[in-house]
Amino acid sequence: STLVIDTIGYQAGVIAQRPGLPNSNQLHTVERLTLAESGDTFDITMIFEDPLYFKDQLVEARSFVASDQTPRRYNCTH
Repeated sequence: STLVIDTIGYQAGVIAQRPGLPNSNQLHTVERLTLAESGDTFDITMIFEDPLYFKDQLVEARSFVASDQTPRRYNCTH
C-alpha cells in the first residue's frame, strides 16, 4: 500500500528538502511512501511543481532498506 501526501500552501522561500532551490507560494508537492510487501524496503517519491520557478516537475525518488537496529528515543525541541 502507498501513503500519498499532497501539500499546498507553502510560503515563498527555499525548498527544505532541496537547499538552495527557490520556491514561490504556488509550490505543490506530492509525496508517495510505499512499503514493500516483504516489509524490508521503503520507497519514497517526491514530486515538486511550481509554475513560477520550474518548467516541468522536479521528481526525486529514494529507497531505504530496513535496519536491524532498534530506534532510540531522542528529544526534539524544535
